[in-house]
Amino acid sequence: MLHVLYASETGNGEELVERVAPPAARAAGIGVRVREIDAVSLEELAQMRWALFVVSTTGQGDVPYDVGELWDALIAADAPELDQLRFGVLALGDRVYADFCQAGIEFDDRLAELGAQRLVELVTCDYDYETPASRWLREGIDAVARDMAGAAGGADAGEPTGADPGPSDPGSAPAGPQDVEPEPLRIPDPAARTDGTAIVEDVRVLTDRDPDREILHCTLALPPALAAAGPDGDGPPWRVGDSLDLLEPNDPRLVAAVLDRLRIDPDQVVEDGTTSISAARLLTERLELRQLPRSLVEAIQERTGDDALGRLLAARATDFERWRWGRDLLSVLEDVPQLEADAEDLARWLRPLQTRAYSIASSPRVDAGRVDLTVRTLRYERAGRILEGTASGALSRLARSAGEEPDGNPSREVLVRHRPAPGFRLPDDSSADLVMIGPGVGVAPFRGYLQERSARGDTGRSWLLCGIRERTTDLLYARELEAWRDEGVLTRLDVAESRAADGAEYVQHTMDRLGPELFAWIDGGAHLHVCGDAREMAPAVRLALRAVASRELGSPERGAAWVARLQAEHRYREDVY
Repeated sequence: MLHVLYASETGNGEELVERVAPPAARAAGIGVRVREIDAVSLEELAQMRWALFVVSTTGQGDVPYDVGELWDALIAADAPELDQLRFGVLALGDRVYADFCQAGIEFDDRLAELGAQRLVELVTCDYDYETPASRWLREGIDAVARDMAGAAGGADAGEPTGADPGPSDPGSAPAGPQDVEPEPLRIPDPAARTDGTAIVEDVRVLTDRDPDREILHCTLALPPALAAAGPDGDGPPWRVGDSLDLLEPNDPRLVAAVLDRLRIDPDQVVEDGTTSISAARLLTERLELRQLPRSLVEAIQERTGDDALGRLLAARATDFERWRWGRDLLSVLEDVPQLEADAEDLARWLRPLQTRAYSIASSPRVDAGRVDLTVRTLRYERAGRILEGTASGALSRLARSAGEEPDGNPSREVLVRHRPAPGFRLPDDSSADLVMIGPGVGVAPFRGYLQERSARGDTGRSWLLCGIRERTTDLLYARELEAWRDEGVLTRLDVAESRAADGAEYVQHTMDRLGPELFAWIDGGAHLHVCGDAREMAPAVRLALRAVASRELGSPERGAAWVARLQAEHRYREDVY
């Protein structure tokens, strides 16, 4: 029996395994059992003979939260030998993060350290994982089938296999049989992975001067599963530093336009053997229409033979990323007017509707049954259309409709999922000093931190460094921050203004300017937490911190070693996106 085990934070790994593994195993003539990794005990793992793992990375190179218990047992000094296990690991991640696929890499290394034999080589997959990941899984299953045959006295057991099937090798042929049966249609159910329904009780605009940089403050009443105390009476499951995922349906205007463009009857019924749903509901509630995978473009190019898409797919990955940015499904359909497709095609080509994650901006010590979120509205113009983010756009429309309600405060339901961030929690030591760096909406979790520190009476110092455009108009939660400073909860507040009259300054410049003081705080034991943009801000902060340390310590080598020590001591933490 082959075990295919997944650790998935967002559900993408689960969807991949459930869709690909059963038909591939049937084609290879072997039995397969698909489960979440956290459903397997260490004792059961030690008895397995063949297993393929699909491991996502979350946080700062961490395994998904639910897998933590098994991972802790695997890395323990008394972990058992796994010398009868033959395995392969597929690591899913996003190259925008510094610790790309680190959880899968460490999982692969640890299994080998415990004596397991690598039957399928490790492969790391970026955001566009569908095609290479599906190929890896099929090839891995074929490799296991050959190994099983060899173990049973048939053909010789295969050598470890698995050439990297990433974008640099798009034409590599599968190592196993070519006649794998087509994957059956599988209608996703994103709602099944949520914790229940929250009520948006309040949503208001914090910055109303520039509609293109609109930031909202939202208050949600949590579902019972997140608001209730745990079995030990230790409070609700969420903590400051955690995030809340919102599963918002697609904009009905976008859904209607896609159906109209493809001439699909909204009432057409789509079935997969277990689910029956109309085309309109399928596109509204089940499929992702904004975050488009490369495999969608590949499928459309194969269907139409479009030369422009063919050149795009043959170009560099950076060229494809520039083309994809800002496009939704309707944008792509407008680029390829000759495409004919039905609702079943879309169900096969598109990802399941994705949740949108937002840092929690409040503390359960203030209200365990409600959370505050700070949301920047994604809104831009492309080809004459105004496009909005799926969740932020819905919340913005709700805020704009407030004046139409008798009480000025409309409410609505939204499915939510708690996303723990154990690596981004407040220090347990209430006397520990804390430096917080949060440009723009990156200040959100630190509002929760300061609420928590105030409520529990922490004695440690707190220093907040914000990045905004202009202090007079863009400093979020300014009155609260000033009140906390007056109370002594917030020891220091510095603001980097990128549109200041006396010259632009970003957070990394402020760090450099205040380098000696910043170094003294952190070298004296303070924790450093950073929240915000992963592509530009986070790398700039890392470089600035290393530069400050290098100056204070006298050499780049000492500066780099100092930063590495902070990370090893878990005193340098990031929540970036």
